[in-house]
Amino acid sequence: MLAQEKPAGLRSFAVRFDDDSFKAGNYFFIKRSAKSVVLNLGATELVLEAGEATKSRPTEPSENHYYNITRSERGDAGDKPIATTRWPVANNNCSCVIFPTGPNGKTIDRTVDLSVDAEKSGSKKNKR
Repeated sequence: MLAQEKPAGLRSFAVRFDDDSFKAGNYFFIKRSAKSVVLNLGATELVLEAGEATKSRPTEPSENHYYNITRSERGDAGDKPIATTRWPVANNNCSCVIFPTGPNGKTIDRTVDLSVDAEKSGSKKNKR
């Protein structure tokens, strides 16, 4: 994956599909903005600091159909909500979410969904 790098470039991040910890239904988060981002992925809370990249997975879907997702920026005055949304329970995707700083100075996000075979993802037999 390529993510924005200030002042005007790109930085590459390796996303390994032969890694047993990154499988269908998981998300890979890349934090490129200056402020910390707090994600509530269903019942899972994840705090991303500037420059950090990590994997996670939402938990406790609502009605077994979607996850309630909340994104906030963490600052001196506390957490400021950016957006709320719902992500479908999609066990045939791995997703990469990049958080750059937008032209207006606010944290934005970009998502790339990668379709994978849920039974083979994370398996070393599925190398390309």
